[in-house]
Amino acid sequence: MTMFSRSFGKAGAILALTALIAPICALPASADEPYDIVIHAGSDTNALRGRRLTAYKLADYMDGTYVSIGDENLDGVAVRTPGPLRATLNPVLAKTTGVSDVSELPGWDASGKDPIGWMGGFRQADGSDQSSGDFGLGWNVSGPRQTGLSSPDKAYAGTVREFADNIVADDSAMDAVLSQPHSEQVVCDGSETCTIPLDAEQGSGIYLVIDTEDDAAWNESVEDGESTYVTGSSQPMIVPTKPDDRDIAPLVAGTELMDRTALGTLTRLGEATIKNVTDQEVLPDCEDCLPKQRDEREDAGKDAADNASDVGDVIPYVVRYRIPDLSAYRNALDNSRPWTYTYRVEDSTSAGLRIIGAPKATIGDADGQAVEIPLTASEQSVPIPSDEHADVDGQSNEPADAWYHLSTEDDDSSALTIGIGRWLVKNYGDLAANDGKKTLYGHTVEITYSAQLTERVLDAGNTASNRNRLVYSNRPDDVTDGRTWTTPEVTVKQWTYDIDLGKRSNVSREGLASAAFTLTVDDAMNDADRKENGQRLGFVKISDGVYREAKPDESGTERVITGRNGNLRLRGLDIGAYLLREVEPPSGHRLPTEEEKITISAVFEDDTTDYVTPDVQTELAMSITQNNRIGFPKRAAFAFQTDEARLPAGLALTHTDGTQTARWSGQDESGAYYADDKTDWLPAELTLLNQQEGGMLASTGVLAFVPASIALVLLLAGGFLLVRSKRGACHRIR
Repeated sequence: MTMFSRSFGKAGAILALTALIAPICALPASADEPYDIVIHAGSDTNALRGRRLTAYKLADYMDGTYVSIGDENLDGVAVRTPGPLRATLNPVLAKTTGVSDVSELPGWDASGKDPIGWMGGFRQADGSDQSSGDFGLGWNVSGPRQTGLSSPDKAYAGTVREFADNIVADDSAMDAVLSQPHSEQVVCDGSETCTIPLDAEQGSGIYLVIDTEDDAAWNESVEDGESTYVTGSSQPMIVPTKPDDRDIAPLVAGTELMDRTALGTLTRLGEATIKNVTDQEVLPDCEDCLPKQRDEREDAGKDAADNASDVGDVIPYVVRYRIPDLSAYRNALDNSRPWTYTYRVEDSTSAGLRIIGAPKATIGDADGQAVEIPLTASEQSVPIPSDEHADVDGQSNEPADAWYHLSTEDDDSSALTIGIGRWLVKNYGDLAANDGKKTLYGHTVEITYSAQLTERVLDAGNTASNRNRLVYSNRPDDVTDGRTWTTPEVTVKQWTYDIDLGKRSNVSREGLASAAFTLTVDDAMNDADRKENGQRLGFVKISDGVYREAKPDESGTERVITGRNGNLRLRGLDIGAYLLREVEPPSGHRLPTEEEKITISAVFEDDTTDYVTPDVQTELAMSITQNNRIGFPKRAAFAFQTDEARLPAGLALTHTDGTQTARWSGQDESGAYYADDKTDWLPAELTLLNQQEGGMLASTGVLAFVPASIALVLLLAGGFLLVRSKRGACHRIR
């Protein structure tokens, strides 16, 4: 057990937090009370809830050396680390930078041989100007920038935060730190900020802020209204305060008053933003943006963007997650110490949505160019690494640095796992031994793959879903810890629809077998749809009178034929408009003279702030034309007709200019939408009334949604039109 653990229980687990990145507004400078440190919650106010923060002094500002006038060759401050502390921090700095001795570091002499001065790129401890010498890899690269990196732009997670991790992991260093001037412990609430008070006794300078909350408390769930947050834990922060009056250097001739809130490329002095809270740094950094969605950059994705698809449609998906701070894991790799780091995208689909082909993973490099991550296929599913799998090369149980495993069940449900944790640490972990590599902390991994909607969806209620999550390590304080965290599961839903027909005699009302029909696409509303306007659809026969739309690689028939009972079911259709034409009548009957148009439509509602897309189907409707007429006086033979007073709640029939529509809409008393995920429709029978030879012209029936307790009776012939739901299965209304 380390000294840090002895002093603070289990507080050795100081998890990932950026040292200085605080994209926040400047606070007014105060010459009287400049010492307080303000920690910001960032995008999640619950990030601070339950934190117990203490600030320990690492180094003093030297009086009269603070210059901040916006001149990169002058901005800076001289610092001095106390001798006893300096002696314990030098080995920590060597370990962090990958050298055997700090004297090997470029610019070590010019930094005054001061570990904090070198690490932060501060001015030399003797207060001389910065016109000569090389400086470290820290966050404040003021003066010459030959070897440093500007942390707010490039080295987000750079060596400074790794340095802080290594301090708390070193017994001798922590013994020395704990003996330094420090603040009182502050217990933070759910506010946007948490202030650590410091006074003149502690003084201005560089502080190490640590979260001394017990490990168990870090992982508690905290209730806040209707949401539950996992507090996780925070990484130590190195934070410079604002200068006090004694620190300010004499004004350079011709300049204005100095800025006490910023120093060169450094973000606001005395402020930092807490990060690497569970789920905080791996979700996409954009508004109204989910980690996974249909890839609407592709035509097929645009076709499915209305949340409905034909059986056979191939739907592209895109998954995006961010890269957390990997500096501690990279440091273990650089120093040949065991480590294990999990970063897995886990995707699963429901029955009828089959993942096809190999996934592709890319990450933008420091120059903004996409770099493909080489994924190796694994024949076996790989368990999540545990502590015992820690190795100097990373987790020992995984088949490659970057790999994927895909499995599919008989019902075409699929499971896809993509593991890239080891590859990320090795390729984009952090700066190592001054080799000039750049961390990609905060950058985004993008994974693309496709899934086909298959005929198995028809046995699963005509709906399918794709679910996705990220499983990742979040214990940089203990790089051999196999525990993982999981992001919220994201769900993308997809529907398909059916049309049911009933062929009847206008005299006997008996079902008429062997009538042949074609179905033609009659809309071009979506240019990305794989179907063309005017295209006759092909179908594959499932059973007597039952067909499904053919997939692209199947040779389906354009002629569909009613079964022995006169019924015809056409399954697996997208929303849209279709022309139904009878091309061969039953024996002894005439063809209708006109084709009829059937339009399937749905309205979806999506809450972009949650993890389901879309959330609900709020409206479901089928409309029909009434082109064929029968009887005297002539009446529409293709029509919904019933006692509208007996329609169930949520279902309404409307008549407009020769068109009838059966529409489910509205909500019940519980707030549930009548149209959403409906599975209790009777078979949707679009009744086509054919007249015998020598009689009046046969008429065409209609598609409608009808409850079990109500008969939809067509005029004159007694034919009826019922509508199936997208779920496909026939049930009684409950």
